[in-house]
Amino acid sequence: MMQLYFAATSAYVRKVMVCATVLGLADEIEPLDSAAHPIERDERIATFNPLAKVPALRTESGLCLYDSRVICEYLNA
Repeated sequence: MMQLYFAATSAYVRKVMVCATVLGLADEIEPLDSAAHPIERDERIATFNPLAKVPALRTESGLCLYDSRVICEYLNA
């Protein structure tokens, strides 16, 4: 199962979730709440995303993606 690190207030996370829902992939994504904040980094996310921002997607194969456009392209492929 893919893991999506999110913050409830992020419009970019909502964009990814809408994309996943439209593509019928929402059930394959486990949402993981993060401490991401516009000013402070979430060190847990920083281990695989140098920007330490959400959304960040970890695939089943271990591939880590960040940036909502990149994640949506991956889901649509």
